[in-house]
Amino acid sequence: MTLANAYEAILGVAGRPESAARVAAMRRTFEERTGHFGPADESASQQRIAHVDDAWIEARSRAFWDDALTRQRFARDVAGELAPDARGWVPGLTTAHRGLFRAERVHGKLVLVDLWGGADFAVDEIDDSSRDAIDVASAPFDARVAARWEGEDGTSAATPQGGQHLREDAYPVVALLPGSIFHPAEAEEALLHVLEVARARALGTDDVLDALLRMELSLKTLSRVKPAYAYRPEALVLR
Repeated sequence: MTLANAYEAILGVAGRPESAARVAAMRRTFEERTGHFGPADESASQQRIAHVDDAWIEARSRAFWDDALTRQRFARDVAGELAPDARGWVPGLTTAHRGLFRAERVHGKLVLVDLWGGADFAVDEIDDSSRDAIDVASAPFDARVAARWEGEDGTSAATPQGGQHLREDAYPVVALLPGSIFHPAEAEEALLHVLEVARARALGTDDVLDALLRMELSLKTLSRVKPAYAYRPEALVLR
């Protein structure tokens, strides 16, 4: 089973009435860390909402679901309600790698280079929308990758004892989650300076990338704000 299919299966569980309170709490947590977005933010002024388009809100919503399934452990918590094939992706989602990436093509393969963490990932699975966005991206983007071991038959290659024990035909599959957030090209210089300061302060990955999402939100939603003002080291602190 592809990650896309497993992802949809998990969202199916999230869409059940009994999951509504948990989903609302996860969204509040995500917005507290990365900023409020969309019509659901009752405190937003009409001026602020006017600067936000539907495509941007949809991208933020996808980023929220990436956060919910991985960092907030929703995939792990509902694993027992999933079919075995979908459940095979749960360990990878629970330990997904978040990074600030640039994309390269190496021998026809998409490779994501993490500017913050330093790791490179050769991607096997990616949805069409993400591929199209990456092909035209000119600045770093916030995204997550997950992996699982598969056998030649396409099923999970982990034995019943868990991921430490693999079948002999096992090979890794790396997938990009659909909730990438693309920072604007005009903000790249200021963004890279923020990364330098964050690294000097030894800040954690999630703290830094959440702060960059708040900066992207400010640039997008506040009128007449320049990139150098939105993306600045002082904004690394969550107020």
